[in-house]
Amino acid sequence: MLWGLYFFFRYLRLEKLPNLLLASLCSILAIYTYHSSKVTIPLLLLFLFFKNLNFFKKKGTAIIITAIFSITLLYPFVKDSFLGEGLTRASSMIFAQGYTALELLKKLLSNTLSYFSLDFLISGKNLGNYRHGDGKFGVIEPISLILIIFYLFFKKNKNKLISTALMMVICGLLPAIMADGQSSSNRSLLALPGFILLVVLAARSIYEVLETHKKVFFTALITLYLAYTSLYQINYYRHYPQKNADDFLDGYLETMTYLRQLDRSKVKQIVFTNDYQQAYIYALFAFEVSPIAYQGGILNLFFFTDKIDASDLEKADTIVVASKFDQMGDRQADRIIKGSDGQGRFFIYLPL
Repeated sequence: MLWGLYFFFRYLRLEKLPNLLLASLCSILAIYTYHSSKVTIPLLLLFLFFKNLNFFKKKGTAIIITAIFSITLLYPFVKDSFLGEGLTRASSMIFAQGYTALELLKKLLSNTLSYFSLDFLISGKNLGNYRHGDGKFGVIEPISLILIIFYLFFKKNKNKLISTALMMVICGLLPAIMADGQSSSNRSLLALPGFILLVVLAARSIYEVLETHKKVFFTALITLYLAYTSLYQINYYRHYPQKNADDFLDGYLETMTYLRQLDRSKVKQIVFTNDYQQAYIYALFAFEVSPIAYQGGILNLFFFTDKIDASDLEKADTIVVASKFDQMGDRQADRIIKGSDGQGRFFIYLPL
C-alpha cells in the first residue's frame, strides 16, 4: 500500500505514466495480500483521485491505459469473488449478521468509538486476544496521541497533507469497524500509516515554529520514544509470554515434531486432543504433508477429538496426546510439552 501511495504521489509530481502504472500494480498486489486492504485501498485511491480531479482531467490517455492495466490484474480477484470463495470473509461483517437498521447503527457507533478509545489506542485493553496485542500497550504511544491532538485541535495552519492523513486513518479503520466480534488490531493495521503521518506533521509543525531550542525538542522527543520502546520490550519479554500461551497455541509444533521422531511402525492410532483447535494444521506442517495429501487420507493414523479421558489409555498400540483440560487418571504422562507460561499444554502417553 505504501509503495502504491509513493508512486501515486510521484506521478502527481513528475507526470510520468510508469509511476501511475507502478502505483496501480503495488496497490492491486496489496489487495491480494489481506482482506482489510480490499476495503481500505479502493476507498483511499478514490479519495486521492477526486482530490486531484482537476489534475486527472488532463490525463485521459493515462487514465485509460491504467484502467485497462488494473482491470487485467484484478480479473482473478473479481472472478474468485463472484464465482469462487473470495468473499467468504465478508460474512463476518456486521451487515451480514441480520441486524435491524437500529441495531446496525448502534453496532457501527459502538465499533467506531471502541477504535478511538484510549483502551484501544493507548492501554491495549481492547485489542482482541493476545495474538493482536499484549494487553498493556496500545497501537500508538501516548506522546504520539498528544502530538496528534495538538495538531488537529490547536494548530491553525495545517499542512495540505492533513486530509490525506485523516482519510488514511478512516479508511484503515473501516474494515475493523465493519467487522462483527471483538476488536482487532490486525484488521485496523492499515490505519497505522495515517497515524504515523499525523505524528510527523505534528512534530514538524512544532519544530518549525520553534525559534530556539529546536535541538532540545528533537532530543526530548527521541528520548521519550526510546524510553517507551524500552518499556514495551521489557513487558514483551518478561511478562507477555506468561499470558499468551493459549492465544498463540503454544506447544503444537514441538508436540508434532516429537511424534514424528517416534518409531510409529507398531502404532495403530494417535489420539490427539483438539481442545486447542486446528490441530490438523500443525500436523500438516510438522509432517510436511500437503492439504491434498491430507484429504487423501495420508494422516489417517491421527484421530483428532475434543473428548479424551483415561479410557483412551487402555487402547492397544495407541499414542494419546491429551490437553490440560483432560482427566487422565493417576498415570503420569511420558512427556509433557509446556507453553511459554511454563504450564503443561500437551501430555503425551506412549503405548504400554
